[in-house]
Order: sequence, then C-alpha cells, then structure tokens
Amino acid sequence: MNLNQLLAQMQKTPTFFYNYSVVCFQGNQNYPLLFFSLLCTRLKTFEDRTIEIIDLAEEDSARVQSKLQTSFLGLKVFYWFKNISDLDEKKRKFWLGYFQSYAGPHTLAFFVLDQTTLFSHKDHCAITMPDTIDQTAAVQVFSFFTQGSATVPWAPMTARLFKKHEAIPLDTACLLMHYMRLVGSNPDLFLTQWLDKILTPERSLFTLSTYFFAKKSQPFFQQWATISHDYPDVFWTSYWSEQLWRASYFITLMESKQLAEAKKVGARLPFSFIQRDWKLHTPAQLRAAHHALYTIDCAVKNGGSSGALDLLYSKFFSHQSV
Repeated sequence: MNLNQLLAQMQKTPTFFYNYSVVCFQGNQNYPLLFFSLLCTRLKTFEDRTIEIIDLAEEDSARVQSKLQTSFLGLKVFYWFKNISDLDEKKRKFWLGYFQSYAGPHTLAFFVLDQTTLFSHKDHCAITMPDTIDQTAAVQVFSFFTQGSATVPWAPMTARLFKKHEAIPLDTACLLMHYMRLVGSNPDLFLTQWLDKILTPERSLFTLSTYFFAKKSQPFFQQWATISHDYPDVFWTSYWSEQLWRASYFITLMESKQLAEAKKVGARLPFSFIQRDWKLHTPAQLRAAHHALYTIDCAVKNGGSSGALDLLYSKFFSHQSV
C-alpha cells in the first residue's frame, strides 16, 4: 500500500487501523516527523481510540513487551514507536522480529528505513512512504488533515504551487499546509513572496552539496554564485562542518560494514553520495577539510574575510592539501 491508497482508505474508513495488529511504514531516506505528528493527532480525534507513543530507546524492553501483551477491559490501544531505524542494530533487529510475529490485542505502528522488511501476515499492513509528493498527492494530504476547513481552496493553491515545483518533500508539504491555512482564500502574497523562501533554500543547499561531494566543480561554482550571499558566513562554516563530519563518519562506517549505523549518519547527506560518491573520498581528506573549516570559522568570527571558503573549495576540487 502507498500513501495515496492509505489516505483514501482512511477517508472512507477512519478506523482503518483497527483491522491490523502491526502497521509498518517504510521509507527510503528520511523520517517524515511532521507528517507522523499530524497523523497521530488525527487519530486522536476518532472516538474510542487511545494513542500512546513509546520511545524504545528510553524504555525498558521487558516492560514494553508486557504492556503490549495485555489489554485493560478489552481496550485496543494504538502504539506509535517512531523511527525504528534510530535504534542500535541489536535492538532494532530484536524489535523488528518482535513486530513481525506480534499477534497481540493492540495495534503497533512504526517507521523504518528499510525496503527489505516485509510484513505479509494478514493482520499486518506495510505502507510505502514517499520522500516527495506531487500535486495530486499534496491535495490529498492537505484535504485529509484539514477535514472541515472547506474555506481553504486546496486545489487552486496547490496548482499554483506546483507550477514551479514538480515535487516537494512530504514534510515540507505538511509545513506549507499550515502556512496556506493561515493565508486562506487570498494566497497571492504568500505564493509570490514567501514560497521560494521556504522551498528553494532546502533544495538549493541539497544541490550544492550534491555537486560538492560529486566533485563537479563547474556546476558547484555556478550554484555557489547563486546562493552564497543568501546566508551569512557563519552559516556556511556551520553547514559545511556538519556535512563534512557526517560524510567522513559515513565512509568510516561503510568501510567497516556497519551499514545500519551508516544509514543514520547519512540521513542529511546527498542521495548520490550515499549511493556512490562516497567512494570518491577518504575520511582523512574530509577530516582535513573539516579542520580547515574550523580555522576559517574562527577567522570569520574575529572579523576575517570569508574569501577563505572559495580557496577551500578550489583546493578541494583540485585535490590540493587544504
């Protein structure tokens, strides 16, 4: 089942989840935190439905299992376990195995960054979550979460939104939904002056980072010239510091075959880097660049020029010592 099918089913049958003992949401890259927060809030509006959130990283496993196997006066609880992929490998494997064999009195739901996890039991439901959504899916998401808000013209507003963007991240769509509810039936100012400030920066930064780690210097510098002045110097040193740290750690984990841990670290890195471009680098090279950034950051915060960043980029692409 995909997201569109899920929302369509829940529009017709709000108690859809009652039919399953396990609901597994599966994704490729990111955990859509805002979407699931809205979903849990929506489920709480249904009558005779108790929602409880459990953090498996914090709570005692034996106590949680005891809770999941018992029911007070036949009450069926919807337990949400957040992102199972954030657990350490041993605990993650244990709980995935537990969920796969679960046949208790409640409904257990969670998200996992793992396409190979299959839940084929008739009492289990697997839902594939998209990283981005198109115009049709956006209208469906907006309508589902704002039932009763008939004054918001979702269809024409999303039509204008997707004239410039073929697809947008699911959580970004959920964020835009809140803005669009506020502007109501007169969204012109928001769409013309604020939309790009919300959508474009994230995509532009992602593109810039993709070119950087792919070592594509020409498109990188073209993108850099476009957005470099959109943020202060201290933002750039902080941004690249995190990117380089994650990239270095990701390579180290991949080389030591710690794939689950590498997935966690790579959550904010470009998809192309995770798939193939990490092989273009060594942890030592990235650590050296990270150290150079620290020096640049200190200089910038003490009144120095940010031109050192351009020099760092040039040395990085020409394979010089940074």
